[in-house]
Amino acid sequence: MIVIVAAFLRFYQLNTTEFDDDQGVIFHMARYAVTHGLIPATTNRASIGIINPPATIYLLMIPAAVSSDPLAGVFMTAFLMVVSVLLTYLFVRRYYGRVAATIAALSYATLFRAVVYSRFMWDQNFLPFFIVLFFMALFSGIIDRKKGWFLSALILLGILVQLHASTILLLVPLALAYIFAPGTIRKRDYLFGGLALFLLYFPYFANEVKIHFSDIIAYLHAPKKTVLDMEALQFYQAFLNPYKLLSEQYPLHWRVVPFIGQPSLLWQLSPYLSWSSILLELLIVISMVALLVLAFKPASRGTAGQESRTGLWGKALFYWNQLRGSPYRCALLVLLAWQIVPLLYLMRHSMQLYLHYIIFFMPGPFILLGIFIRQVIIWFEARSSRVLKHTVTYGLYTLILLIVLAQCIGTTAGVLDLDQGHYSDGAPVNNFYNDLRSLRNAVTAADQLALENHISRVYISADWPTQSALGFLSTQMHTPVTLFQDNGCAALPASNAGPAVLLMGPYPSFADTLVQRFTTATLVSKPARAGGSPFRLYIINTKAAPSASTNRLGQDLQWLGMAGGLVQYKQSSWQVSQWTLLRSAQPDYRTVYSYTLTQSIDGQNVKQECAFSALHAGDQILVPFQQKKAAQVSSKGAGLASTMDIQAASYQVQPYTFQVGPLKFLTFEDIDTPVRQLTTPAGKNALAIPTASLASPKKGK
Repeated sequence: MIVIVAAFLRFYQLNTTEFDDDQGVIFHMARYAVTHGLIPATTNRASIGIINPPATIYLLMIPAAVSSDPLAGVFMTAFLMVVSVLLTYLFVRRYYGRVAATIAALSYATLFRAVVYSRFMWDQNFLPFFIVLFFMALFSGIIDRKKGWFLSALILLGILVQLHASTILLLVPLALAYIFAPGTIRKRDYLFGGLALFLLYFPYFANEVKIHFSDIIAYLHAPKKTVLDMEALQFYQAFLNPYKLLSEQYPLHWRVVPFIGQPSLLWQLSPYLSWSSILLELLIVISMVALLVLAFKPASRGTAGQESRTGLWGKALFYWNQLRGSPYRCALLVLLAWQIVPLLYLMRHSMQLYLHYIIFFMPGPFILLGIFIRQVIIWFEARSSRVLKHTVTYGLYTLILLIVLAQCIGTTAGVLDLDQGHYSDGAPVNNFYNDLRSLRNAVTAADQLALENHISRVYISADWPTQSALGFLSTQMHTPVTLFQDNGCAALPASNAGPAVLLMGPYPSFADTLVQRFTTATLVSKPARAGGSPFRLYIINTKAAPSASTNRLGQDLQWLGMAGGLVQYKQSSWQVSQWTLLRSAQPDYRTVYSYTLTQSIDGQNVKQECAFSALHAGDQILVPFQQKKAAQVSSKGAGLASTMDIQAASYQVQPYTFQVGPLKFLTFEDIDTPVRQLTTPAGKNALAIPTASLASPKKGK
């Protein structure tokens, strides 16, 4: 039953999984590594700025070997988290009994945030599965006194640190287990453990050597301000209590995705269910305090006379031997160290904290809760009358059952909120959240529109949260596609090339201004997007451009002309030059075809970066230059030089791979090919061209 509940909450409507930049990057890396026989050396970049080790990619290579559908990676994540619930039950039942195991597994299985982090791919979302295995290894040494546990624990800790650097704090429980399990560690455990860690980290450190540890050095030398606050504790509470984050006035609301707020089922239920989370928090705190007392309390006073004759040092030694002789007390201290020490450490921090830093505490609070409830029942069974014993036992069972039921109802409502889009996409704080279903539907709609109308080209304007996700999904389209960023240059079909399909992002951007100015656009549909404004799907025809001139730069760009008048966007003025692409280039994995164009006018240089996922000869490129003097220009255009120079350089951004002997490694980093300066047919580095007339500036959004 516990596994069924856990599976339902984690698998229901799993296609609504988050699919933003990180998710697109890690699954695309896994798929590319599988299909090209590469060894991952890194995964994506961590929130603190360093490159993460590659454990996540190795895990995702399993589903990526089976399918190119990112839902396969999400399915694996959810499956492992369901298994983590089962492992929690088996672990706690082995050492603390069925009652404690049921409480721990059920309360963890129905925790809303644990469910949310089980429903999408991300490095740290795999942590609970390996953490339970890690503590199973520790307990086999502390309580069972089995040999070989240390080797298993070292390997698991190596994997955990690769998944998220916060788990380095699990060295504290490991050190305690090392002390509390004397005689169980063999010399070969050190040798094999060191060898296993070397193999685990060899690709990562090979990459760090290649890049001269630049990311780590940059992090160590970055200015940091250490603060002492309660933010870690606030996040810990927010992980246990989903209702705290619902109000937009709560300080952490806009720092936790998805941004579930007042227009949600969870919000509507909060007046009736929030008591359960508050009570759960209180019970967990009581559990920690009570078990801490139980772990440190001397087990027996039968030898107190002997203890008193040995002096202070002798008393300490006697207590220490007594503690080490009680495996279950030692095990409790290890569990408590897992929860308390990292939390205290994170209260003094020099980096910004996030809710996902709390994942590695799971499912610890619920294990302690289950143990505490069991200990209370045992205590009353040994000291109370039958009536009182049954009253306390069934009273506690009823209380836990009510908490779990309330938690299950709230979590189910939260999952329905994710399915129905009852959340904000983060537009108010420019931190957009996107789900796989919406993105896939938008890309599929664009592809189908092109096929149905026999249109040969699709263009996609992508913003920063969607560029990796849409870039990966676009590789599965049947129609050739070009992606460009929505805040700079735009790629359009040639005016004589016929119609094309254009997929625009949900919010107005500079690309909208350019499309309205230079194309005739027909809005066909608005593919729905959960949590925010819909995408926009157009069929466009590019307006006639000036005849191609003899002015060109290299074999890449031919100048068509300068758009008449300035384009206004967000209180800035832009001059737009029109170019024809002279070469083609096919899309490739994480390859960006880039041009840097520099406008020199009145002694001022203005640069514009253009980036495209593919190049198609004949396409028209719109290159906007922001005019620094625009505010001073008169309505007649006075004050602006009559000519200007434009220079252009070309390069490609490609994924960085390297070889060590016969082994070829894949990394997250990009490298730029050598910059190629484009010259005129006369061999000059710049085109001297007239400026546009500024008499009638065109208004944009």
